[in-house]
Amino acid sequence: MWTKMMSGPRKKAPKTIAVIDPDRCFGAFACSICQAACPVAGCIVEEKDRDGRMVCAVRADLCIGCGLCVTL
Repeated sequence: MWTKMMSGPRKKAPKTIAVIDPDRCFGAFACSICQAACPVAGCIVEEKDRDGRMVCAVRADLCIGCGLCVTL
């Protein structure tokens, strides 16, 4: 059986990245459940939002897209 080889770069499917809703986040010091649920160390970090409140945020470069942090 003959198969045609693809020429050019292979396109990858877009990576799904979790985003924590800041309106649902109780702040990094009050909760941190999403950090405990994440299987990737250092993927969820604490940072200040526009109002100066500490919230958790997902690092896109480390996120594997498992969704554990947003399903809680």
